[in-house]
Amino acid sequence: MQRTVEEAVRRWPRLEAMDVPLVSPSPAGAFNGWLDEFHDRTSRLGYRVDHTAIHIYRGPNVDAFINDIDRAYDNWGRPVWVKEFSVVRWSGNNTWTHADNYNFLAEFLWRAESIPHLARYSLFQFRASDGSVNQSAPDPSDAPRSNTYNIDGTLTAFGQLYAGWDGVAEIANHKACHLHNRGRYQRVRNPAADNNTVGTVSPETDTTGIQWFLIPGTTENTVRICSTEDGRRLRFLDGSGVGIAAETNAQPETEWRVVEHQHGWFFIEHPDTNRRLRVNESGDLVMGPVDSTGGAYQWRFAVPAAPEPVAPPDAPSELSATLDENSIALAWSPPSAAVTHVVRRSSSADGPWDEVASGIDGGAWTDDDMPSETTWQIRHSHDLSNPATWPVIDPDEHTIVTEGDLDLHTLTPHPDDTPTGFFVLEVIPAD
Repeated sequence: MQRTVEEAVRRWPRLEAMDVPLVSPSPAGAFNGWLDEFHDRTSRLGYRVDHTAIHIYRGPNVDAFINDIDRAYDNWGRPVWVKEFSVVRWSGNNTWTHADNYNFLAEFLWRAESIPHLARYSLFQFRASDGSVNQSAPDPSDAPRSNTYNIDGTLTAFGQLYAGWDGVAEIANHKACHLHNRGRYQRVRNPAADNNTVGTVSPETDTTGIQWFLIPGTTENTVRICSTEDGRRLRFLDGSGVGIAAETNAQPETEWRVVEHQHGWFFIEHPDTNRRLRVNESGDLVMGPVDSTGGAYQWRFAVPAAPEPVAPPDAPSELSATLDENSIALAWSPPSAAVTHVVRRSSSADGPWDEVASGIDGGAWTDDDMPSETTWQIRHSHDLSNPATWPVIDPDEHTIVTEGDLDLHTLTPHPDDTPTGFFVLEVIPAD
């Protein structure tokens, strides 16, 4: 039941007495005059109203949606709370698809992060119905409502998109995502078959192999697109085809460049051939001209509702340790140019571990604070939760000893007894 403005204003001083942020009532229609009268009367009485609350139900048009938010802010001069929103056709004959609803939400969530006067928003979560449940809004087949849940209570693709959104309006390396195509309403899938094929499926399809992550490429400003399923990498094939390559493939065929278009949509380019990734009418991944900008060339890196673990960066190689006066110099070959390293030290394989260096972006570090008569072993780790499983990379163990009064340190092989100290070289992926 909608309250009258008079009733809301009469009760407002009770709310002010609570000394908490106050949000206006939110009538069913934001611009039907109710809020105009409410703000006019509370302003004349000197009452405090910190935010304006509105509901927005309309077609999947992001510009129109944001115009409503801007209009509410311009009309009443307060940050806006969108307490309810969803895609609904209340009347008229406009038509759209589930793909339009999905793309609308994807773009709005991205753009919302840069609207300074948008304080909060909340999706009204409709559930699909077979007609046996009373619904508060129509759901015609030619203009589907943006249902969050399927009939069985599972999340729709629309609902998964909303559930997975983390408020980060940028793409990042080492972060699970769906590669969602705007124009075809398809996402890239690794079928995990024993061949080099890769395909696409509808976002409504519940299957495996649909999550990916980016790692830095060898060439500046490039990335490799890796499957969380098995670590294999998206690759350009001869001609205009696209496939998948081994997780160790570091050739130019697996290097891609992500180019921002607008509002969270990106182009995925293959710099070695100067072509862009697209989905054709048959749902196949193919390449096209680098100056093409249509929807089939636009991609969203959508955060999954349930992200799969992303593989850690490769291990360092060629670890070594050499003595230099009162110190030990560690050296290694980094797995890529886009990682940093942390060195930790302990006198026990079970810790505790002291961080002695961090932010190392090269392949060398020297410890100038080495205790005497201590054996040290170099290990590497991706996971700090179980030190006992950390592999020994350098099989040569060394001991620092003090000889007489000269405090002369020498490097000697470690005898076959229990080591008394460890270095851990941890690889940290760069953003």
